[in-house]
Amino acid sequence: MAPVREADVSRAPRVAGAPSPTGAPSPSGALSPSGALSPTGAPSPTGAPSPSGAPVAPGAPSPSGAPGSAAGGRGRDPRPRPRPRRTLRPSARRALDALPPALLLLCALAAWQAVAVWRHIPAWLLPSPARIGGTLVSSGRLLLVNAGATALESVAGFALALAVAAGLALAIRFSRPLERALWPVIVASQTVPVPAVAPLLVLWFGYGLLPKVIVVALVTFFPLVVNAVDGLRAADPQLLDAMRTLGASPRRLFLLVELPGALPAVFTGIKTAAAYAVIGAVLGEWLGGMRGLGVVMVQASAQLLTARVFAAIVWLAVIGVAMFGLAALAERLALPWYHDEKREQNWK
Repeated sequence: MAPVREADVSRAPRVAGAPSPTGAPSPSGALSPSGALSPTGAPSPTGAPSPSGAPVAPGAPSPSGAPGSAAGGRGRDPRPRPRPRRTLRPSARRALDALPPALLLLCALAAWQAVAVWRHIPAWLLPSPARIGGTLVSSGRLLLVNAGATALESVAGFALALAVAAGLALAIRFSRPLERALWPVIVASQTVPVPAVAPLLVLWFGYGLLPKVIVVALVTFFPLVVNAVDGLRAADPQLLDAMRTLGASPRRLFLLVELPGALPAVFTGIKTAAAYAVIGAVLGEWLGGMRGLGVVMVQASAQLLTARVFAAIVWLAVIGVAMFGLAALAERLALPWYHDEKREQNWK
């Protein structure tokens, strides 16, 4: 038998993973006897690409189209990038929020106008929106003067109720005996109908501004004091314990923790009471008054001027919405952090 040369042994087929006679690894990815990598895809000593498309020489394009780089170049991600989500501006968002109620109001007015014209309803019974609009123009000076009187009564009574509610809330918060004495009286005061008390106020204080202001205060102070007390009681106990650990005094606890935490509830009561203030003013004018939209409504109703009654109602709605809007604006200016948190929660 002829002797087997080393070159013939290196070219002979071998089982994957078995060592060659010379001690070199098999062609499954290990180095060959000459020091070059096996044909599984690793680069050869010259940097040429292997048969399976492994990394190529520096600067040369890879088989996938991305620039290959032995110096660490990156390939492009074939997946499409997601487009950034578009967000509306605050003014555009507010306009979109106001669109549904505006459309609903326009549809209701159109239906009202159609029914009033089609059914030939008398103007003294149910005037059409067009006739009410004409009355707003023709009786504009009369309505404007009396609307100013009603607005003054509403604002003055609301301010008085706010001051009284703040004092009662602080007394209830800091004095347990006062809480036991005042809280049942405050709750019981809401069981007495205000129309039953208003004639006594007219008898005691006359037909001027004061009885109307007191009626408005009686109507509006209850939501103010209830929301203020609940807000003061809702302080974070963990934050209070942390402040006490740092040596904070009761005064600093109130100013830094309890009062800021109670402001959202306080403004909720303010917005609710602002809507009720106009009701209290009109109620006081009905029971005894010389000026105001309530007086205009009583006189127009007696003369069957129903369109003027509706025109006065429109002015009352304008005053109520204006007071509510001012309260909401004050809340936004005083609590910017609270509205930022609400906006983030709505976006999630």
